[in-house]
Amino acid sequence: MLEKLDLVQAHEQILVSDTWDITSAVALGQLCLERARTNELPILIMVRHLGQTVFLAGLPGSSTLNENWAMRKIRLVEFFGKGSMLVRLEHEAGGISVYAKHSISEEKYAAVGGAIALRNSTGVVGVLVVSGLDQFSDHMFCVDALTDFMVPDHL
Repeated sequence: MLEKLDLVQAHEQILVSDTWDITSAVALGQLCLERARTNELPILIMVRHLGQTVFLAGLPGSSTLNENWAMRKIRLVEFFGKGSMLVRLEHEAGGISVYAKHSISEEKYAAVGGAIALRNSTGVVGVLVVSGLDQFSDHMFCVDALTDFMVPDHL
């Protein structure tokens, strides 16, 4: 458990550019969409920028259920200012329920992998969320896509 927690904490250190804007957020969404299409993944992809949904795509095999999960993950990231998988693992490591500790509803928040905070030197500027795979695969899809996106060709 601690090894996975350490790994996910390292993922939180991936920063987006200080010039991050809506155009960047949409480009990240498009990169995710291409990757998902290439791999025929049945996922929903959503990118938010400063609280606004700027990219949303559902691929074959995804459903409205995935959109519900995505919104619950986003609320958690926006509440804590960090990725949904990290929030889950930190609370599990402490042996406490995130829902009970913070008096939040499982119907509105989802402490499962698949949503990462997009941050730059000023703080959290958005959220990338994927829903449709198992929670760690959702998380890794986001991390891998963001890592690839931050290669200078995309900036």
